[in-house]
Amino acid sequence: MDTELKDLIALVHSGTSSRDICPSGKPYTIIPENYKLADCERLLPKPIRKRGTATFTSAKSFVRYVNEHKTDSSRIFAHETPKISFTAILDFHGKDASWGEHTARFSPEFSPAWLRWTAAIGKPMNQAAFAEFIERKVSDITAPKGAVVLEIAENLTAKCDVRFDQKMGVADGKTRLVFEEDITVSGGGKSIATGSLDLPRAITTSIPVFVGSQSDDILWRIRPSVRERQLVFSIECPYLSDIIEKQFAALTDNIRSETGIEPFVGQFAAVTP
Repeated sequence: MDTELKDLIALVHSGTSSRDICPSGKPYTIIPENYKLADCERLLPKPIRKRGTATFTSAKSFVRYVNEHKTDSSRIFAHETPKISFTAILDFHGKDASWGEHTARFSPEFSPAWLRWTAAIGKPMNQAAFAEFIERKVSDITAPKGAVVLEIAENLTAKCDVRFDQKMGVADGKTRLVFEEDITVSGGGKSIATGSLDLPRAITTSIPVFVGSQSDDILWRIRPSVRERQLVFSIECPYLSDIIEKQFAALTDNIRSETGIEPFVGQFAAVTP
C-alpha cells in the first residue's frame, strides 16, 4: 500500500476531518471498501481554485478575459506557426509552483476576403473565369482603379474567341499579349487581324487579413500563360509570409499593450504529476 495512502488512513482513524487531510485544502474521504480515496471537492460550495480553458477568436475578448483574471504570475505564450495563437496561463508559476489549470487561448480567424483571395493562389483560370473573378472582387481592389478593372474584365470576356501568341511583352509596367482573330470581310470572305491586350502585372487590394483586423494593402501578381493559344491565368502573393509575420507582430504588440504582460514567443507544456 502506498505510504501516502497509509498516512491518510491513519489520519482518518485518528479522527482527523477529511478537510484537513490534504494541505492544499482539497477535501478527500476514504471509502472503507478497499480503502479507496474519493475526491469530495465537488461537494464544496465552490472549487478550491480556478480551472478551465476559455477559447477566443477575438483579440478584444481575449484581452478582457486576461485582464479580469490575471495575477502577478500570469504569463502569455505566443506561437506563429502553423497557425497564430496566444495562450495565457493565468495561474502560472510565480515564486512558488502552480498548477497552470486556468488558461485562455486566442487564435484569430482569417477574414472572408482573405480566404477568397488566397484560395485562388496558383489555381488556373481561363479568360472568362478570371474576368469574373476580378469583376466580383472589384470592391477589394485599390490599384488599378475600379473602372480600369471592369474594363479589363470586359476586354477579356470579349476576346475569348481569339488566338493568343506564346510571346508576351512588357510595356509601361504591363504585360502585353498579342493575338489573332478572324474577321469577316465584305463579300463573305475572312481575314486574319492581329491585336494586343495590355494587362496589369499586379493588383493591389485593401482587405483585412483577420476578422476584426484593419485592412492592409496586399500585392497580388497576375501570371498569364498561353495553352493551345488560349489564355490561362493564376495569381500569386509574393509576400505572403511577410504579411503573416507583420500581423503576428501587430497582435503581439497589441496584447502586450492591453494586458501589460510581455508574451513569450513559444509554447509551454505542463507536466502532469
